[in-house]
Amino acid sequence: VPRNIPPLKPLDGGAALFLLDTCNKVFVDVVPGVGSSILQKRMTQTADLVRPSFQRTVGAEVDLTVPIESILRSEQFNFWSYVQFRVYAEILSEKRIDVRDFRKAFEGRVGQAVLSTLYPQFAKSALTTSASASQEDMMQGQLEASFREIDTFCNILVNKGLVAATSERSPVDKDDLFDFVDDLRDLQFSIALDKDAALESQILLQEQGYRIVPNYARFAIQQLLQHRLSTTPESGAEVKIDDYYLDTDYNSDPNLFEVKQVLMNVVLEH
Repeated sequence: VPRNIPPLKPLDGGAALFLLDTCNKVFVDVVPGVGSSILQKRMTQTADLVRPSFQRTVGAEVDLTVPIESILRSEQFNFWSYVQFRVYAEILSEKRIDVRDFRKAFEGRVGQAVLSTLYPQFAKSALTTSASASQEDMMQGQLEASFREIDTFCNILVNKGLVAATSERSPVDKDDLFDFVDDLRDLQFSIALDKDAALESQILLQEQGYRIVPNYARFAIQQLLQHRLSTTPESGAEVKIDDYYLDTDYNSDPNLFEVKQVLMNVVLEH
């Protein structure tokens, strides 16, 4: 049965601008020899260059006379996300910087900033455990807390107009959780986000061969899980997230295929 996806709520312009600004600031900090003025000049040049093709691909008009500081529509946010991440990728290529090393530093810092600003309650949260609790009990408590926090964070994204809806996070079987805590197996679950406001920019960048995309939700969720797992460092667990792009209408005709959902497959590995 096709999934009925609601329209995006009105975009929270402050949140959208924060995401774009944060990415620029972190990029300048992480990549040597790139100042804010150089980055801004590159983005302006790229915006003029790619706007016609972006509009044809996405099917929405982008008005460059509207200053980025006044961003109010998801189409603008989508476009500037594309421009910024395309420029990032081009600069990394020019400087011969390893994309994997860059992504680890960049996505971690952006994810932490996103959590701190859009979900300040998470930064203040602390899990209370008994002084006599075992490492296994502590890890189980941290993981169960993280599942609730992911659900809360996804709802924040919906209310800020950054995603249209979030499908129910796939349930984690208690036996699988216990096995992970006991170091017997990895733990896997999925998170589905419908109609991400930057969805078209993510797809277009990947189709063009770029290896970094503006999946702001993934940056934050990965950091959230990593933070919870770091409270029990003895586990040695790492968080890996892969993105899959799905058509929730399940069209068998490839000509009718239209991506509407980002499915994040989360694996916690020992």
